Amino acid sequence: MADNLQSRHRLWVEIDLDRLRDNYHTACGALQSGRVMPVVKADAYGHGAARAALALRRGPRPPGFFAVATAEEALQLRRHGVDCGILLLGVSPEAHLPALAGAGVTLCVPDPATARIYEKTLGGRKVNVHIKFDTGMTRLGLPPATAVRDALEIANILNVTGLFTHFAAADDPSEDAFTREQFDRFDAVCGQLGGHGLTNAVRHAANSAALLAHPYTHLDYARPGLMLYGYSPSGRADTGLRPVLSLYSSVMQCHAVPPGTTVSYGRTWTAQRESIIASIPLGYADGYGHGPPRTPGPDCGGEQGQRPPCGGLYMLVRGRRAPLVGRVCMDFCMLDVTDVPGVAPGDPVTVLGDGGALSAAGIARLTGTIPWDVLCSIGRRVPRVYRQGGQITEETNDIDRL
Repeated sequence: MADNLQSRHRLWVEIDLDRLRDNYHTACGALQSGRVMPVVKADAYGHGAARAALALRRGPRPPGFFAVATAEEALQLRRHGVDCGILLLGVSPEAHLPALAGAGVTLCVPDPATARIYEKTLGGRKVNVHIKFDTGMTRLGLPPATAVRDALEIANILNVTGLFTHFAAADDPSEDAFTREQFDRFDAVCGQLGGHGLTNAVRHAANSAALLAHPYTHLDYARPGLMLYGYSPSGRADTGLRPVLSLYSSVMQCHAVPPGTTVSYGRTWTAQRESIIASIPLGYADGYGHGPPRTPGPDCGGEQGQRPPCGGLYMLVRGRRAPLVGRVCMDFCMLDVTDVPGVAPGDPVTVLGDGGALSAAGIARLTGTIPWDVLCSIGRRVPRVYRQGGQITEETNDIDRL
């Protein structure tokens, strides 16, 4: 936290583009076949989609494709100069189709009806599509019973350049048999389509979990998301992955309070001793505080105050753990810094990061959610600071666009 960032921001995210590249190369090195198609949907899981994509595109072994979820995300990458393949994993509204076709975005087709809409809207304009198969996720795609027939119908309407599916539980070792079953369904359909002449379409199925644990799923492309940002989707080995994102703030005010003092809305936490409470300008409007921090269980209050407060969440202040106390507010939360000597307004606070702080996985575990949720929830009003080679390369603040 150098570069005088505290003088400019009440809180901020730092994104290490070198770590992003390192994680990408770890993913590439884990492949048994094919290439990596980085998933940069949801603003690259809160890391900044355009900047993440450009950092990977300009590095060694650049990706040939990126995957996004929405038309707006695809067009954003093009506006920022991402010049390689972009696959839209979802279905585009009709209004965006001409722009997507003009930008050379590859579209997802989950059923013949969507193919006919695309054909009608585009009026014969060339567009490449990947067909999505539902092999067990029960979310989007051609069902196994009609998959071959429907895919051939789509191929008669549009230019099919890819076939793909998505795994429901590749991160769960107890579900390995089901992951294999999903893959076998997909593989069988691809084989039948090859017998009907659809032989040049690329195939992809593996997410981060499958890339790490199921090498038979790698095919022509793998689509890692979470592992690029430094986290394993399960407890399996993930050697070399390092979190890309850190979240920092600072102490705004300190309160010396006597025993019996309550903290925050609902008075859910009570000081059991002479205490010092530090107010931190970070709240649920910034993406911090869903789950137990906002709706605390018994560990957060009254006579049980001697137990770990608020589910064990803490931040680092002066290199020491300071537990979260009381409910998280819209713009603030409070820490018990009684056991951290000398805390004063302006002291830096590590909310999420290295050096003993909680990671996104740690916060997720304590709040009953998943790392994807923690990363994606960090709000747009939180500035992003990008580093490469240890130096700040860019600062962004999207609040001006709200």
